[in-house]
Amino acid sequence: MSEAKMDAIRLTHDEFLSRAWPDPTPEMLETPEFNAVWDCIKKWDINVPDVYRGYCGATGNHVRAILDALAAGKR
Repeated sequence: MSEAKMDAIRLTHDEFLSRAWPDPTPEMLETPEFNAVWDCIKKWDINVPDVYRGYCGATGNHVRAILDALAAGKR
């Protein structure tokens, strides 16, 4: 892969944090739903192209996005 292409997909920590990507609330961290999703995805590398470039290890933000999407689907 060319260096230019690698630069295009490289993600810095600051870039990741600067995106609109909500953290889970302290209350969410204690729910069985949060922990069930986290236990499933914690070893995954995930790509969310609408939020950041490239892949990164799963975070609580990914769990929050999944839980938010499930809640929206119930409405």
